[in-house]
Amino acid sequence: MRVVARANASYVRVTAEAAAAGMLRKHPQLAGFFAANDLMALGAADAVSAAGRTGEVAIIGMDGITEALAAIRAGTMSATVSQYPYVMGRMAVEACVAATRGVVLPGRVDAPLAVITKANVARASAVFPRPFEHYSDPFSQLIR
Repeated sequence: MRVVARANASYVRVTAEAAAAGMLRKHPQLAGFFAANDLMALGAADAVSAAGRTGEVAIIGMDGITEALAAIRAGTMSATVSQYPYVMGRMAVEACVAATRGVVLPGRVDAPLAVITKANVARASAVFPRPFEHYSDPFSQLIR
């Protein structure tokens, strides 16, 4: 893989669309886009669609928002990486409760993460905004 261009789209869909359109013109063999959030990925998908290249150019975003899940189902986005802010918030509240009870908190806790593709988007959509796979939540044990 070779990165041919980078653009700052300020997390704005139309800005990302314009940037992606320019990249597609400048690099006609472009194979894919990775965007730091789903709105920018959706903007890239808009540009790819306008260029008539849907299905030819891979598009991956971050966040796992419902519009991105719909785009994956439709085939206009390839994937999104969901970090499950719902779970992060829940774990944060659990950690606060545990801390107020004087419980020693773990030094590191990994929040769940999932790559959502056409293969698992139906499962992810069915339980949105919760994770569709099992994850470890050490805080829930600490507040029982």
